[in-house]
Amino acid sequence: IGAVLTAMVPVMWAYNGLQNLGYLGAEIRNAPRSIPVALLCGLLIVGTLYVLLDVMYCHVLPFSRVAGSAHVASDAVASLFGHSGAAWLTGGPLTD
Repeated sequence: IGAVLTAMVPVMWAYNGLQNLGYLGAEIRNAPRSIPVALLCGLLIVGTLYVLLDVMYCHVLPFSRVAGSAHVASDAVASLFGHSGAAWLTGGPLTD
C-alpha cells in the first residue's frame, strides 16, 4: 500500500495542476485560446527536452551501459565532467 500511495503523489500533483487551471482561467485575457496554447507549448517543450536528453545519453554512453544503468543521468554526467560533476547533479556522493 505504501508503494501505491507513493506512486499516487505525482499523479495527484498533476491532477491538482489541471484542477487549478480553472481558477487561473478567470484571470487570463482570452482564456479559451491562451490556455490550450500554453498547455500545448509546455507539453512540446518538456517532450523535446526529454527526447534531447535521451539522445544525449545514447551519444555519451554506450547502449549496453545505458541499458544496464540504474542512474543514466549521473553516469552520463560522470563520463562528461567526472565524479564531482555527477555528485553535484545528484546532490550527493556517488557509490560505485
